[in-house]
Amino acid sequence: MLSSQAALSLILGAAGLGALRLGWRKKTPGSRTTVVLGWILLGTCLATAVQYWGAEFGLSYSLAALGLLALIPITANYEYKPPKVDHSAGGLSSTPGHRWLTFLAAGPLAGIACCQLTLTLVDLAPGSEINRMAWAAVGFPSLWGLLMYLICTQRQPVRYALICTALIIACSLYLYLGTSHAA
Repeated sequence: MLSSQAALSLILGAAGLGALRLGWRKKTPGSRTTVVLGWILLGTCLATAVQYWGAEFGLSYSLAALGLLALIPITANYEYKPPKVDHSAGGLSSTPGHRWLTFLAAGPLAGIACCQLTLTLVDLAPGSEINRMAWAAVGFPSLWGLLMYLICTQRQPVRYALICTALIIACSLYLYLGTSHAA
């Protein structure tokens, strides 16, 4: 069950995202104030989550929840438009299938691949267990963010979806079938 502090963090995050959306969409005299208010609400959302769950989990949970909340207005306002042809990129078109594949490659596939890669690297890394756990807490979101950025800036999401799938398979085979975990 959601506690009152967790619910407050979620409400603040949703209000912050709503304020940013309003401020960025409509250029009115008060839009700058709305954008600033949105960022303040998002900062308060993160602070509330950190206070409730702690620094490690609070940031992770709240940023993941904000990402999911941000998908709601995007999917609600989806309109079909004919593909845009980018003449500077040699006539490359951006179709809905291309965008969805980019979303799947940069989102779930990259997330699972980075999670498996982080677990593999932590298992192989020297040092104490606490240091390896700290590296994983910083390494996973950093790797995922970098891989997301890389995939979103490329023109061939199929290639990166296949690379992520291969990485998931290789790391999973090492982690779940490897002999390093003998008890």
